[in-house]
Amino acid sequence: MKHIKPTVLILLLLGIFIYPAIKDFNRDKHLPNRYLKKEPDQNWEYVKDRLTTNDGNGRFINRYKTPILFELYDASKEDSLAVNNTIKELRELLPHKTIDYFNNYIGMSSQQVRKSGVYHNLEEGYKYKGDFKILDLITATIKMHFNGYDTTLPKTLLHRGIRTDLGLGNYIFRTNKSVSYNYFDVNYIYFSLNDSVPFIKKEKLVKYEMLRSLCDIKENSNAVKSIVPSAVFNSATYVPIAYTFTYQDEFLLKKLYAPDFDEQFQAYLYKHYNWRYAMHYLSSSELKVFSGVIIALLVLCVVILSKDFFLSSYFKSSYLNYLVPALIILSSILGLNRLYDHLANPNLISYSGWGEVLKVLVFVFTPSLVVSCFVWGLEKLFLKQGMAFYAVLFLKIASLLIAVLIPFSIYYYIVSKYFATVGLNAMSIINPLFAIALVVAIARGVLIYLKSYSDTIIKQKDLELSELKALNTQAELKSLQSQINPHFLYNALNSIAELSHTDAVKTEKMALSLSDLFRYSINRQGKQMSTVKDEVELVQTYLEIEQIRFGERLEFSIEVDKGLETQPLPMFLLQPLVENAVKHGISKLETKGIIKLIIEKTKKGLLISVYDNGPEFPEGLVSGHGLQSVFDLLRLSYKSRAKLNWVNQPEKKIEIVIED
Repeated sequence: MKHIKPTVLILLLLGIFIYPAIKDFNRDKHLPNRYLKKEPDQNWEYVKDRLTTNDGNGRFINRYKTPILFELYDASKEDSLAVNNTIKELRELLPHKTIDYFNNYIGMSSQQVRKSGVYHNLEEGYKYKGDFKILDLITATIKMHFNGYDTTLPKTLLHRGIRTDLGLGNYIFRTNKSVSYNYFDVNYIYFSLNDSVPFIKKEKLVKYEMLRSLCDIKENSNAVKSIVPSAVFNSATYVPIAYTFTYQDEFLLKKLYAPDFDEQFQAYLYKHYNWRYAMHYLSSSELKVFSGVIIALLVLCVVILSKDFFLSSYFKSSYLNYLVPALIILSSILGLNRLYDHLANPNLISYSGWGEVLKVLVFVFTPSLVVSCFVWGLEKLFLKQGMAFYAVLFLKIASLLIAVLIPFSIYYYIVSKYFATVGLNAMSIINPLFAIALVVAIARGVLIYLKSYSDTIIKQKDLELSELKALNTQAELKSLQSQINPHFLYNALNSIAELSHTDAVKTEKMALSLSDLFRYSINRQGKQMSTVKDEVELVQTYLEIEQIRFGERLEFSIEVDKGLETQPLPMFLLQPLVENAVKHGISKLETKGIIKLIIEKTKKGLLISVYDNGPEFPEGLVSGHGLQSVFDLLRLSYKSRAKLNWVNQPEKKIEIVIED
């Protein structure tokens, strides 16, 4: 019975490493849809690639649930006839849907509704017509103008609309669905067709625009194309002249406007794709939560199975009591991290070969061996019989920190060159160990304390309050550390202490600047967006502190185009870029370091550049240089409209482009 837990724990940890490897190696790397379970249905793929994105965002909107309503403006008899003919075809195609004119369905035009007090109540909002609010019906209505667009329209509409010129002064103009005007979502189509356009051509143009207005086509370069290149929904580009309303187009509309479209689409994905890809496609956030739950359960299993190794001397050999816990901790962290990435991101290949699995296992064993040797040796050297409990506790925490910080400071410089040659990023693995060392050291101290508490429970009642206070203080510190790098704070306080003996003015300035930095973080807790001005002031304060610390070795400048001060920016977007330049650039120089922050307006949008004259960027910069938070901020705030890039030539810089 004694060996059951260790055996299960070993099998569990091996399974955590091997499961992603088996899944990756059984995957056909050359098959584009390597997550397919069976041959895809080309009609459903046509629907999937045009109406959805592969991250579970922006799939279906409420407009597909409401009746299909049209409203005409300045329409001639020919125009009305063309619209009527298309409505008739749509009714045959979608017999279960209500397809009509807004005036017929409501009993008055949308303008009359807006002016009328009948449908509007300040407390209730717009009243209902059947199952839908009148406001929703107005929003969903497709408004068709047959006299071109009014030049007095807001620039928002004109700039964000799409115009197709047909020659001889004829054109068609559509507004984007996301544009809002006068508190109503706009879905307008403007026709400007002179009398020389024959009715057959006009009818064809009207039909195309009405069809395209029924769904929003997503841009997807990898989309399965129609067998007919001129299909109506083949691409997001409007081609109203030479088109063909194909069977796949009909299939798309029938499915999109089916009452159970969501259920059908979900069933198709789970039938033809593996569950991870299907869940990721439908809702990537749900897959991440699901993966997180699995990891949490595995963590719980590891803790339960390994607690004996941490709370008691399980082995007769004193050294094994240090080596085994180190192996458990490091293998759990690395293995569970890779397993989470594998589960939460179907597109990620965790392992490219069994050799990599072996390298990872070696990387688990080697640091564990080094750390356990250092801790075991230090405690053998400094721990003596009869020492006070808290002295023992302090030495055990300190020994673990020293065992990580000293050997890995040396280890990094040795292995980083090797990792660079094989295309891997050493810093992405090694740097987290420094932060993890602090957490593990504190956890070790807590375990030692709890063990002592369980042995002397009667004497520990007075210590409960202090324990709670310590945990509360630790939580507050972690909150501050979420915004301010602890290494920076450590260096800043040391510099203040040193300056207090020699330069009172600089001491005061540095202390006040550090206070400003913390006040910025504390006062803005809970906020997501700031302004260019506020973020630049944060960077200015940060660099002033670093300039006092580095002295003449650091020179910086900040340039912001006029008029950009009020431009919104995500909180703490700029400071990590500048901190990266200091930490991985200027601090490595023995000569003067120069940092430049430039924020300017370009044709593409807002350009943010951070220059420094430190050592060149290595491969795999982002994860290794602590810039993942910047990536996450850009992705969450701007999605695909923002890009981060770095170059070494002609000048070393990191730049962010935020498109308008």
